[in-house]
Amino acid sequence: MLMNALKMQEAGSELIFTDKAEIGAWAQKAVSQALQLGIIKGYEDGTFGPNRNISRAEMAMIIAKTLKLPNEENAITSFTDEKEIPVWAKVQWQH
Repeated sequence: MLMNALKMQEAGSELIFTDKAEIGAWAQKAVSQALQLGIIKGYEDGTFGPNRNISRAEMAMIIAKTLKLPNEENAITSFTDEKEIPVWAKVQWQH
């Protein structure tokens, strides 16, 4: 849905994920486009995880990367579950 909203025309990057065969044909172009833009990169084990549930932190990072917001590891939020937010997911929202 995000790639459709961005109206990206490029073909995208080659899918390099070890589980790329599990990515549905209907989603492959959008995934390759998001990869090319640096919006996604997959997991450390080389997988994309097309059948995994996406976490709130992962979705927040996808949005932040799309908006090109800076990542600040020491950002402080007002969320009650602040301690559970992974360091990689803390984004300093600039107004």
